[in-house]
Amino acid sequence: MLFFIKTFINFPLRLSFYFVFFFPVLMCTNYETSFYTPEEANTRIAAAFLINDSKCNMGHNIILPIIAKVEKKGTDLCVLKILSLDCTAWGAVNPAPEECAILLTSFK
Repeated sequence: MLFFIKTFINFPLRLSFYFVFFFPVLMCTNYETSFYTPEEANTRIAAAFLINDSKCNMGHNIILPIIAKVEKKGTDLCVLKILSLDCTAWGAVNPAPEECAILLTSFK
């Protein structure tokens, strides 16, 4: 019973400690770190294009480059989809997956 009373008395103290130290960490996140600059995104996508072009002995040009900040998750998904295409799918006129087309329309 004494342990319960000590724990109950210390509860507000512990709660205020967690609130003071962890609330700023959770609420002050930097959203800029979850975005790639246009240069970074274009470099990553161009590298994926170059890898697939060299693997399949083809040559493609990137027609619509990224001109605004894009989310890292979307860019990484686009790159993974490009790298997962086989040479038959890569032989299309515009082999870019839908995930890459979505990047162009998700300006923030």
